[in-house]
Amino acid sequence: MADTRSMSLDRPPSYATIDTPSVQVGDAPDGQSLYTSQASVIRELEVHKPGSASTNGLLIKHNGNALYYTSHYVAQDQPDIILHGGYDVHGPRLAQVQFIRHSKDFKIYVGDHKTPTKDDWDMVRESGGGFFKEPQYRFEVRYNVTEAQRIKRRFYWQKTHESDLGASKFSRQDFKLVDEATDAVVAIHLVKHKGPGEHRGTIKLYENLPEYPQVATLMGLLAIFEKSRRYKKAVANAFPNTNGW
Repeated sequence: MADTRSMSLDRPPSYATIDTPSVQVGDAPDGQSLYTSQASVIRELEVHKPGSASTNGLLIKHNGNALYYTSHYVAQDQPDIILHGGYDVHGPRLAQVQFIRHSKDFKIYVGDHKTPTKDDWDMVRESGGGFFKEPQYRFEVRYNVTEAQRIKRRFYWQKTHESDLGASKFSRQDFKLVDEATDAVVAIHLVKHKGPGEHRGTIKLYENLPEYPQVATLMGLLAIFEKSRRYKKAVANAFPNTNGW
């Protein structure tokens, strides 16, 4: 893997003012879930849709501060999603997603290179699923916890309807992030619609993830949503509603 996993990513000035606790709660015994109380939520990120109807971009905020902006493209010479630091496309490039044609899998790169090499990318693979089970979007991250210690972890995003997590039985965009080794819930995304240009969802983090895995997991979730949006759009274009309903 490339050295970007140990790098300190550029970030907007407001990011440095965030008071993030240093307590690690990811080592729950015997795979115990980490969402047992609201007090265990370490951090919340809000997903917003900018007011302009002409953009598919999203704003990621914390306590009203714009941390990230995603730009979305459908072009051969562009990544499908680019993550910028700040509130628009002029912020530093922090990560990108590349969809794979005719595949449910996709690739994530965390770093500022515009043209990453083959080994720079991490794969997110869709596995499982069926009539009674939602598919898992599995990926692996390697990062430094200290200057001398480097670890490898496997996560997956999966749609959830668990009421204990605050999820709705009817929502199609409530997802949980799970550590494969412990089955612990590391994060949860809950949909919250308030109309155009407003708060669309909340990501609750139950573990104080370092910046690299946090960005990687965020990109995985946003890529799942974007693939779903494009699929729905393709279906609508293929089968237009001519009856007015």
